[in-house]
Amino acid sequence: MMTDFRVYNESDAPEAARPMLQAAKKRMGFVTTLNGVMAESPELLAGYNALAEQFGKSSLPGPAKHVVWIVASAENGCEYCVAAHSTLALRSRVPVEVVEALRAGKPLQDEALEAARRLTRAMVAQRGWVDDAEIEAFLAAGYTRRHVLDMVLGGGSPHPQRRRPGPGVPPSPCRLQGRRHRIRELGQPHRPKLAPPADRPHHRATAGQEPPPAPGQSRPLRAPGREDLRAHHRRSRPAQRRRPR
Repeated sequence: MMTDFRVYNESDAPEAARPMLQAAKKRMGFVTTLNGVMAESPELLAGYNALAEQFGKSSLPGPAKHVVWIVASAENGCEYCVAAHSTLALRSRVPVEVVEALRAGKPLQDEALEAARRLTRAMVAQRGWVDDAEIEAFLAAGYTRRHVLDMVLGGGSPHPQRRRPGPGVPPSPCRLQGRRHRIRELGQPHRPKLAPPADRPHHRATAGQEPPPAPGQSRPLRAPGREDLRAHHRRSRPAQRRRPR
């Protein structure tokens, strides 16, 4: 049985963690699920924020920092971390196509950002044992040795791994909230397309209305009838005000 941790907010979190959650909400507009879970241990939340603050002050270029955060989160399978870092990247004017490519694990067209993506992925996947060829390729893209160590700081920030629930176990609130963040940050409205039941047709024809043609067939042409002319006349004439009695 999977153990779920409570997700706190700025009003019901432990007293020592509330100022940090309030600051996070003021900075981002909402409290991330990761911070809400960490709030049960104010020391953990403070340490995580300290690492993020120091990485933000590092010499690594701004777009490359977001690459490190998103790639490390994606490699660790932390969905709500990916959602939160994607939101920060978009607010920092990182192009949408770059964020979508990072989330999908696809190569980037920018050579410098692609070098940062490859090295971050190698660091996380190989637990820090990166080949010299990966580091040399990173340095050849214009980075320095200090940038390599800065990426260790960014990629080493805690990104909890997501465990898939077993059969019959509903997804945790962290997983659901991560999906909501992902939809909101990319500007995609949540409108799931549901397939119609097998026993119901796709179109229900009303009285006097012809059903749509079958796929690959066009609707046969017909001469306009009396009802068509009346409907056209009603639409074309201006609306008249009713005189008071």
